[in-house]
Amino acid sequence: MVARTFTRILVARRLPEHDCWADDGEWLVPADEAAIPAFRLPPGAHFFRGLTSGRGARYGFVADVGAPIDPARLVPPLDEARALAFLRAVAKHPPGTVMAVSWKTRYGTPIRRRRHLGVHRTTLGPPRPAPGGRL
Repeated sequence: MVARTFTRILVARRLPEHDCWADDGEWLVPADEAAIPAFRLPPGAHFFRGLTSGRGARYGFVADVGAPIDPARLVPPLDEARALAFLRAVAKHPPGTVMAVSWKTRYGTPIRRRRHLGVHRTTLGPPRPAPGGRL
């Protein structure tokens, strides 16, 4: 079986007005399920974490890095299965696409519900007001 190579990854753009605090160009992965952001999120939303700085970002941008990405580089924050699923989800979209991560509910049997994080395409929401500003 031939392993699929991935050349697209989510990168950060520093946009404080959209709660994107990771450094420009830093690779992003979904934050751990138990992680608490340093900024306010709407219900059901989650956030990304930068691989090098560890800062949070509400949105990520698909970028083509040109060279193959080894999923093992994403393994410390994610396990191998989640790293592959994340890279597959990102690879479906063209460069420049805005993506977010949110909680999804997967229903199985009637008594079994599981929550998991899903990466999906989105648009930038309205910027949050400046501190002390009016809505």
